[in-house]
Formats: sequence, C-alpha cells, structure tokens
Amino acid sequence: MSTAIDAAPPPMWSRVRSHWPLIAIVVLISLLLSMILTWLLRPPVYTAEARLAVGSGQMTALNIPGYPTASEAMASNYARWVNHQGVQGELAPEGTIELSASPIVESNVLRVEATSLDPQIAVAAADEAADLLMEGVNQVADFNDPEALIAEIRDQVAPLLVARQEARDAESAYNDLLDSDASPAQVSTAFDTLVAAQQELVTLELEQDGRRDRFRSLTSSRSTEANLVEVSPAQIVGDDRASTIQRNTFLAALAGLGIAAGIVWLGERRRDSPRAGDKPRAGDKARASYKPRAGDKARAGDKARAGDKTRAGEKQ
Repeated sequence: MSTAIDAAPPPMWSRVRSHWPLIAIVVLISLLLSMILTWLLRPPVYTAEARLAVGSGQMTALNIPGYPTASEAMASNYARWVNHQGVQGELAPEGTIELSASPIVESNVLRVEATSLDPQIAVAAADEAADLLMEGVNQVADFNDPEALIAEIRDQVAPLLVARQEARDAESAYNDLLDSDASPAQVSTAFDTLVAAQQELVTLELEQDGRRDRFRSLTSSRSTEANLVEVSPAQIVGDDRASTIQRNTFLAALAGLGIAAGIVWLGERRRDSPRAGDKPRAGDKARASYKPRAGDKARAGDKARAGDKTRAGEKQ
C-alpha cells in the first residue's frame, strides 16, 4: 500500500526573497520619510570663511632665507589665537554655533570659519574674528617694529637733554648755596630739588637704554613680513544640509531593512505554526487510524512459512 510523502518546506532565505516587493516598499517609505522630516524639521547650519595671510604678499619676501617655512609656522601659531568663544577674550556674535581657525597646509594662509543657523550671523562672526585677529597680531608686530622704535628713541632725545640740563642746574644751585651763608632751610630745599632732578634723569636714561637694547635685539633677530593681511573677506562656503540628508538616509535605509525583516519573519513564523482552528487532512486521519487486519497477518504468516519450506528443500 503506497502513502503520499509531504514535500519539505522551502528554505527561509527563499521565502524571504519571495517578499522582496514588501521589503522594497518599506525601505522606500523609510527613505522618503527621512528626507522629508530632515528637510522640514532640521534647519541647515551655514559655514562662513574668511582667509588671512602672513606677510604683505610681495614676491621679494620669498627671497628671504627660511621665509616660506617661517610664515607657514606663524600662520599655524596665529590660528591658535581663535577658539570657540572668540578672539582675545572677545565673544563671538550671539547665534554663533562654532568659531575656529586653521592653517592651510603648505602655505602662509589661514582660514577663519564660523557656523550659525543664520548665514548673515555666520558671515559677521567670521569677519569680526578675522578683524580682531589681524588687529591683535599687527599691534604686536607694530610694537616690535624697528622703524617705529627708532622714531620713539629720537622723540625721547629732547626730554632727556632737558632733564640733564635741569639736573646740572639743580646741582649748581645746591653747590652755590653750600658756599654761601644760606640758611639750612634753603640748602635743604635745593637738595630736594637736586634729588628730584636726578631721579627724573635716571628714569629717562633707563627707559632710553631699554629702547636701545630692544632696537638692537630686533634688528639682529626680527623676522620680517610677520603681519596679517586679508586675502578674502568672509563669505558663505556651504552648509551641512546635504551631509545631514545623506547620513539620515543611510540610517533610514538600515531602519527600513530591519522593519521589513521583522515583518517578513513574523509572517513566516505565523504561517509555519499550526492554528487552533485548522482541521487535520483526510490522509493524515487515514494514516493515523490504520490498523492491520487479521487476514493481512495470516497472509504475511503464510508467506513466511512458504519461504522457510523453500529454503529447506534447497538445502536437502
């Protein structure tokens, strides 16, 4: 008696592949929702950039030994003056998200960048930071300018000569009083005048000597072309909308694949599990209730005895 053999269920991967339209629809919906929500709910962050350069930019500066390397190092040092709070303690305009500066590799140019949700605030913050940085650097350079220093030395020559003459006059008046029959009060007053004149002279001479020493040091070791000049004013160079959409789209695709895989897995599991209302098939009932009959047992016994007799005759 023949019985029907049930076919094995297909592999899970084959069944998942059969649901690719559902997976594609779920992923597509996730991508569309991500793009729409990003566009509507997430405003772009604008970036403004201003560029400054070390030196006047004249070709003659390039002939100075070591100038290209030194200017690149100075650009890197000047960039450290800028942080997220501003330049030299000055706060960035309200609404600025981030403020930074960085040197451009292998050049004497540095960029000052500001980010904000408002493009006008970003431009204003970058411009203000660039101006403050130029002002601070150039003030230090002007203070150490040998030409300005020598002019200051010349301006202090006349006050120094006046102080020397006053000191000599005070000394002469004091000596005259000592040789005369002046009262002690007059001598004391002349002495105080002499002391004050000498103190003023010493102060001016020390200041002038300090200027001379600083001038000698600057003329022997000063690096020229150290000022900052503006290369380009602040302008908007981009925003992060495209990168944000790309990032959120990638995450939405992963989420859509996960949701679709969960839906398919739950559907296949539900289909494989027997339901309470399902009835067993007729063939299953027949196989479950089949019992051998007595005639079948007798026929099976006759066949066994006949086979035994045949083997016995063959032996004889």
